[in-house]
Amino acid sequence: MSWVSRGGAEPPTYRLRVPSWPYLIITRTTYPRKNPENRSRAWYSWVLHVLAPVPKKMGGITVKFTDEVRQRFPEERERLDQLENFFKQYDDSFRRRCISAEKRPERLWGHNAAVLLLTSLSRARLLTATVIHCVNGGLAPGMYLATRAHWEMTGLVAHLLHALRRFYDRQMSEGDLETTLRRLALGRRWEIPADVKEDISAINAISLVESAAKLLGKEPVETHVMSCYNLLSEHCHPNLLGRLAGVTLSDDLRLVEFDPAFTIHGSDIAVCLSHGLSSHGIFLYAYEECFRLLNEHEEMPTIEA
Repeated sequence: MSWVSRGGAEPPTYRLRVPSWPYLIITRTTYPRKNPENRSRAWYSWVLHVLAPVPKKMGGITVKFTDEVRQRFPEERERLDQLENFFKQYDDSFRRRCISAEKRPERLWGHNAAVLLLTSLSRARLLTATVIHCVNGGLAPGMYLATRAHWEMTGLVAHLLHALRRFYDRQMSEGDLETTLRRLALGRRWEIPADVKEDISAINAISLVESAAKLLGKEPVETHVMSCYNLLSEHCHPNLLGRLAGVTLSDDLRLVEFDPAFTIHGSDIAVCLSHGLSSHGIFLYAYEECFRLLNEHEEMPTIEA
């Protein structure tokens, strides 16, 4: 690594690119002394720039596992490829703008549901990138937290799909659909203002995940989904499994070793991938189905790439 002068910059500025972090640049700017005799008046400004390529269309950002991760866990090659492919699918579906119609539609369900879906996809994309970055950085707690959070996003979109199907099959009233949309889109649990008359309480995360579990109508899938979420929760809570990240136990349990480095065990990778990958498949299925129903039945906003 070496400092490279930015020609013509005033005051003098130097940039340091760190090879191991291709999107990290450190800028050092030297501010001259006003009084040449007083050396303490000279000072530097240091700035860290985290860069990302500016995409020309849609998402356009590549997020991948490092070669080191792939070399350490060759047995997980196929599942690592699958997660990278899911991120690419999110990136391909990513949209930059949602513009409401100038004239208010007869009913706003299409507009409100579209915003709900687009924000859900944006978060699912971020969570997937978080998992990959945490694996690359050896951050097991972040990997588990993001994987479990993705199941909750899948549950939200699945819950919406259940509601839309029931409504268009005349099994749900307009009022009930309106309430469900409002709680999904505006739901919160923290300090709901007393003057808000409508119900904007967030739907319980477990209820959302149960919607994902029941979406395909198959008992083995339902059992698998709830088992995945429950085990991931054990690694996210301050329970035993949640405290074992970075810890190695001897076979006879007499020795407990704490690794000062940020490393992920192969067992953690296996658990996260085996219990998280199906969330992405269900999310993308429910997402496309929601948009299909909305486009068939509702006035929609303009969505731009």
